[in-house]
Amino acid sequence: MKASTKRVLFYIVFFALILAPVVAMLVEWQNRNILINVSVLLGALGLALAGTQLSQIGKLFFMAVVLDMDAVYRVHHKLSLVSIGLVLVHPLILIVTSMVMRPIWGWTVVAGWIGLAGLVLIGVTSVARLKLKLSYTLWLVLHDLFTLAILIFGMIHLFKVDYYMSRPLFKWVWIIEIAIWVVIALWIRLIHPLLVASKPYEVESVVAESRDT
Repeated sequence: MKASTKRVLFYIVFFALILAPVVAMLVEWQNRNILINVSVLLGALGLALAGTQLSQIGKLFFMAVVLDMDAVYRVHHKLSLVSIGLVLVHPLILIVTSMVMRPIWGWTVVAGWIGLAGLVLIGVTSVARLKLKLSYTLWLVLHDLFTLAILIFGMIHLFKVDYYMSRPLFKWVWIIEIAIWVVIALWIRLIHPLLVASKPYEVESVVAESRDT
C-alpha cells in the first residue's frame, strides 16, 4: 500500500472517530431543550477529540512511516487544548442557563467534574511542564493518572446521566470508541514497551572520531 493511501486512511479513521458521536447524536436527535442538546453535543465532541489524541501518540509504526511525527505532536498539543475548551463549554452552558437537571453534588455530576479536572490538568501540566519544573518521568506518570481519571469518571458521567445513552446508535458508538481507546492505551503503556524490551539494542562496535568532528 502506498504511503499516500495509508495517510488518507489514517485521516479518515481519525476524523471518523472524532465525528462519530456527533453524527450518532444528530441521527437520534431528541426534541428536548436546545441548550441542553447543544451542551451535550459539544461535550461529546470534546471528549471524542480528547480520546482520539491517543492515536497521535500511540507509537503506531505505520504512522511513523507515512506522517511527519514532529508535526503530529505539534497538532496533538493544539487539538488537546481545543478538546479541553469544548468539554469546558458543556457544563458552563448548563450552569449559566440554569439548566443543570441533577443535584450539583450528586455522584453523576461529581464524576463529570473529576473527569473534567483530569482533562484540564493534562493541558496545564503539558503546556507549563517546564515552568512547573516537572521532570519528564513525573509528567508522564501524572499524564497517565489524569488520562485514567478522564476515561473512568468521564465514562461514569456519560453512562449515568443517560441523556442520549439510552439511544442504541449513540450508545454503541461510545462503546466502540472506548474499546479503541483502551486498546491504544494498552499498546502505548504495556504491549509496545514489552515488545521493545524483548528485543533490546546491542552495541556491536564503537568508532572513535577525531576531535575536529
